[in-house]
Amino acid sequence: MELIDRLEAAARTEESLFRAALIKEDIVRLQRLLELSRTAKDRETFNKEGTKVGWTHMDARTWELKDALDPFLESFYACCADPTAANNENLEMAWNTFTASRLHLLIGCLSRVPKPD
Repeated sequence: MELIDRLEAAARTEESLFRAALIKEDIVRLQRLLELSRTAKDRETFNKEGTKVGWTHMDARTWELKDALDPFLESFYACCADPTAANNENLEMAWNTFTASRLHLLIGCLSRVPKPD
């Protein structure tokens, strides 16, 4: 899968050990999704189980990512079923949106400064 390949390349060249570790964690999650896409009986099962691969610590806050996670899971499943250039491009866009949403939510919760309006 192109997304996993791209992240593996990024992890190999990343200078920050912290950032490289985060990328590697995402690769493990995506590999779990890839395996799940092969074993899930249908898209609904894939989507349900895909929310439980550790997107947040112990998946305690994963429900807060639903608006970005659901489209990503749909794109991931579609790309696994038919890895065309268009599906890979849609997956990449969904991944970028999901990642931005996840970072905003999870890093934002660490801030002690009120968010600007």
